[in-house]
Amino acid sequence: MFGELTMQNPITYDTSPGTRIEGAISDMLTLAKEHNTKVTTIFNDNPITVSPDDKLPDVLENWNAECNRRRLEYEQSLEYIASKLKHAQELQQQKDRVAELLNNPPDFTDLNDVITWLEELMRCDYINIKYHGIVELFNSKGFYPNVNTGSDFKENDKENWARYLIGQALDGIQSMGAIPPIYEDFAQTWRNKFL
Repeated sequence: MFGELTMQNPITYDTSPGTRIEGAISDMLTLAKEHNTKVTTIFNDNPITVSPDDKLPDVLENWNAECNRRRLEYEQSLEYIASKLKHAQELQQQKDRVAELLNNPPDFTDLNDVITWLEELMRCDYINIKYHGIVELFNSKGFYPNVNTGSDFKENDKENWARYLIGQALDGIQSMGAIPPIYEDFAQTWRNKFL
């Protein structure tokens, strides 16, 4: 029939990292209207298809409903249950390891033992270790957060560098409840240089 628009083949819309769902749907609706066709994409592993007459709130509501449906389906799967059990076991193992470490503090006269002890603690990354009295224990033994920084850092001084490293770990515990993972690399660099 003359003047009637016919639907084109669907257009695939590619999302960029960092794109928000509302922006992606809005762009897709604009394309759908401009080309009088459906536009499809996959957003966070969920398919979306829009038509020229669709409205953003409706598409967004349907997408959220599909995300929730898929999430609930996954949470009932054996894979999810196994994952939760594994995580719970790992968490308990780390809690046990933190308790073991706290009951067996390092030899504070041996810098390598102190650094190694903190590495072991760092590997317990599911546990917030801020409130276990660790910083206070180290303070009582003469180790403090953020020492030997800036111009006080002596690259060729074994003890200076070790206290800097220990201080960075203590700062992580104090400020974030965790030792930054990079600590392990710095500890190995210290060992390679001085041991």
